Amino acid sequence: MTKALKSLSEEASKDVEQVSTKEALSLFKEGNTVFVDVREDHERAGSGTIPGAVHLPRSLLEWKLDCGDPNHRPEVFDAVRPIFFCGGGGRGLLSAKLAQEMGVTGARNLNGGFRAWVSFDGPLV
Repeated sequence: MTKALKSLSEEASKDVEQVSTKEALSLFKEGNTVFVDVREDHERAGSGTIPGAVHLPRSLLEWKLDCGDPNHRPEVFDAVRPIFFCGGGGRGLLSAKLAQEMGVTGARNLNGGFRAWVSFDGPLV
């Protein structure tokens, strides 16, 4: 049986905490939060990202989260509060769900993604 994207997103929404932009900005200022940018290189070009964000393109996420892979990114596992984000929120949600399944404790999603962050005047680099 195949699952439609809508079904996958609904399932992920039940398991992944959504972080509002206001809350994300507050957590950003406090520290101890790792923002994980799952956008592809071409999406990030020219638009910037959240300062200090770890770049794990969605297309490579499984490999970057696999502890046995030479390109593994341990800082995501070590984070107190990992918050995943994409352009609008959908891929960030699915990425956070996948990260949870791969052992990342407390993986969350930035509701509204990078566009919401920019609209809220969040800092950029």
